[in-house]
Amino acid sequence: MDLGLVLQIFLNGLMIGGIYALIASGFTLILGVIQVFNFAQGQFYMLGAFVAIAAVTNLGLPYPVAILVALLATALLGAVLYFGVIQWTTRSGFFNTMLVTVAFGTVVAQAAMLSFGSREAVLPPVVSGTISVGGVTIPNGKLVVIAGAVVVMAALHYFMKTRIGVSMLAAAENRDVA
Repeated sequence: MDLGLVLQIFLNGLMIGGIYALIASGFTLILGVIQVFNFAQGQFYMLGAFVAIAAVTNLGLPYPVAILVALLATALLGAVLYFGVIQWTTRSGFFNTMLVTVAFGTVVAQAAMLSFGSREAVLPPVVSGTISVGGVTIPNGKLVVIAGAVVVMAALHYFMKTRIGVSMLAAAENRDVA
């Protein structure tokens, strides 16, 4: 097997693994802090991506602003889900809360399909160009994704060492003692 191909596969694995690590961290935080397995979590990521794509392509916003708009949109949707529904269903049991998140996720997915269409949407690359290392061409966009995942995971690790992060961990472990 060609060494260049191995390096390319390795970088693809790092990129996808970084994305999966971020998604898994989100699942873990929500499950640990509010004791809810949110089946609508994937739809939140999808909605954030669609909002960012629309902000860049339709509104012409720069990437940092589009990302901020996407974060605010998904945070608002999460607040609506939590304060509007989950807060009330947690009293009736874990299973009922899971069913509510499945239903909410279905509604969000269908609303997104009606709003954005059923075709795939692609965000223009954040950075263009490539880097050649040892005869392997690496798109700069992949490096940005890998670096972004590392930075966010490092920030999350640091946050969990702060007073607020430790309080969140304590609340996840035992709400009564925390």
